[in-house]
Amino acid sequence: MRRRVIIDENLPDKIVDLLEICFEGMDVTPLKKHHGPGTKDIDWMKDLADWRPKPIVLTCDRRILSRELERKALQESGLTFVVFKPTWMDIRFPEKAWRLVKLWPEIQSDLDDRNDSHTILEVEILRGTISHLV
Repeated sequence: MRRRVIIDENLPDKIVDLLEICFEGMDVTPLKKHHGPGTKDIDWMKDLADWRPKPIVLTCDRRILSRELERKALQESGLTFVVFKPTWMDIRFPEKAWRLVKLWPEIQSDLDDRNDSHTILEVEILRGTISHLV
């Protein structure tokens, strides 16, 4: 089964091609292909919760984890979230690309170990570390 990955609008679209080229068995699409720019987080989370298989969402939007309504919607959705820490925004795309390619197998392994159940991973791209928040 192909793993579905959704790229939040706060990440560059180039990530879609990067992941699909470097890793087989992934269906990677930008969120804005399914929901227009500026769609409320709660709305797209509710929609993605109904997808089968549920997608993995890549984002830089840590506010989803701290705002009560978004946090509740995320928990209820059962979605798997990979959140990049703010240092992601401090580096240029070529460095983001090689660091993500290097770290992706570990991210994938962590998700496989959890059998695609509701998981939130926080990635510190510069240090190459992954933390389990849920």
